[in-house]
Amino acid sequence: MADNLSKQINQNFNQLSENDKFILNYILQNKEICQYMNVSELAQRSTSSPASIVRLSKKLGYSGFSELKYQLKSEIDEESQINFDTSTYLDELQNDINITVKLFKQTDLSEQFALIHKSNNVYAYATGTAQKNMLNELNRYMLSINKNLIIIPSYSELEMVSSLSSDVDLLIIVSLSGDTNDLEHPLRMLKMKNIPILSITDIKNNKLANYSPNNLYYHPTGIAKKGNISKLSFVTLNVLIDLFFQEYVSYVSKKES
Repeated sequence: MADNLSKQINQNFNQLSENDKFILNYILQNKEICQYMNVSELAQRSTSSPASIVRLSKKLGYSGFSELKYQLKSEIDEESQINFDTSTYLDELQNDINITVKLFKQTDLSEQFALIHKSNNVYAYATGTAQKNMLNELNRYMLSINKNLIIIPSYSELEMVSSLSSDVDLLIIVSLSGDTNDLEHPLRMLKMKNIPILSITDIKNNKLANYSPNNLYYHPTGIAKKGNISKLSFVTLNVLIDLFFQEYVSYVSKKES
């Protein structure tokens, strides 16, 4: 069997097409669910074809998708066995929450709230499973005050939204790194059409944040690390989403009083 997936990607990167990279991005962002998919299910989720996935698997040195999936599952199982230091984690989590809350308090949210309040459509897109879960939670909050987020489920729908939306709409994008090269095309189109973007990313300079002055930041906490395998907690993203919603409710109340 071939070496670990990341190593195989690095060694064979020059052979990969843009479509290959898009499929890999989906797999890496959704490892937990991909380990249980068959090739047809993955093709549907990643808007590709079973043949493309099999060809990609072979480019990476695997006999086919089944072997790639076995490697993926093995790596996930190894991650689950990483040692966990509760005391250290709690200290780091407290520190990361404090950083996230401090940054939130320092941010002038009036423009972001005004954009949400006046937009015809508020679209929302996330680049990973944890971020998608947080967007669904934000949508649940917003529905309680009769404001609906239109969750964009995949890249192909994001492309479509970037083509059909107008400057009276808003797009919220939640990402970990914010260095989303695969989003360059829709982001450029949105910027060209003057469609506002609200980015929610890790605390660092990143490409996504550079597309808009409307940015929110959180600091994910490392749960554990072993070699090049690491796991992150998104408790701080949850905290940020909750703070953002509570402040928005306050904004709407003042607006309507």
